Amino acid sequence: MIENQQTTSYKQRLETHINHYLRLVTDYPSVRYHEFNSLVRYADLANPKQIIEVPAEGQILERFYPDAMITRADLVPVKGTKEAAYTLTDWSLSNIKSSYYDAVLALAPLHHATASQKKHYIEGAYTCLKNEGVIAFGEVENASKLSVFLDQFVNEHTYTSHHGEYPETSFMQVMEEAQFKEVTSDRLNCNWIFDSQTQMLDYMTQLFGLKPIQEKLFLKALSDILGFKHVGEKIYLNWELLFFRGVK
Repeated sequence: MIENQQTTSYKQRLETHINHYLRLVTDYPSVRYHEFNSLVRYADLANPKQIIEVPAEGQILERFYPDAMITRADLVPVKGTKEAAYTLTDWSLSNIKSSYYDAVLALAPLHHATASQKKHYIEGAYTCLKNEGVIAFGEVENASKLSVFLDQFVNEHTYTSHHGEYPETSFMQVMEEAQFKEVTSDRLNCNWIFDSQTQMLDYMTQLFGLKPIQEKLFLKALSDILGFKHVGEKIYLNWELLFFRGVK
């Protein structure tokens, strides 16, 4: 894992944007369906009753775990709704019950954390899990096309900057040092799927908090860096993550 001294903090990146971000993810569940489905399949949970998602990613997991109680926590204040409440926590996962959850699940939780903050997160997850509980998450991989897209294109066009510190497969060692067993890591492509080119550009502009970008420039960047293809009436945008899993 290569540490970037200019890493954009989670607070800097999302504090003013988090409520809109979560609403967008929740309102358009089909866009990131394959990403959440990949997380669920990789977690491989057997009838979980208590799940915590931290950081939060919108109300999507209920579609996969209708019988589980899903708790959400985040590192910046989130305005709760009738449908969801959010616990404010930190990288050590303070204010979260110990030995209580069957699973800690997350998508891209760590690339705005320093190396020490990543270690605290993994140790905190271990503490809040029951015995035989599972941690599973997908992250942007160091030196991947997605990391290039985020740290170059998004960084250039966003209001907050975007410099991430991305893990490699060697991050499994950090999990093992926190006493997780059966630790695995796999690279999975979980395409984002859009109904149209317009939806793709609008969604990504809002999700990443981008400034207005010329359409031709935006499409060229997506095509050149990530790649996308038309499948019937849909657009499939390549979105590859490095997944990790461990058992307490």
